[in-house]
Amino acid sequence: IRFTEAGEAFTEQIFLRFNNLIETAIQSKIKICASCGVKLYENVHIEKIRGQELNFCCKHCAKAYKSTISV
Repeated sequence: IRFTEAGEAFTEQIFLRFNNLIETAIQSKIKICASCGVKLYENVHIEKIRGQELNFCCKHCAKAYKSTISV
């Protein structure tokens, strides 16, 4: 399939808008590991430290984080 120049520009705009919608929807659900900074979409390990719930990518990062603070 070949598009006209206007068709290509239109298609590019639609894909860009769709990409922005998807990125916005996902961005609001992203969590960041308090220890290593990795971005997490699913399977977040949560621990309550000093009364605050923190997100970690795994129990090992949670342990490493706790070892750097005086509990």
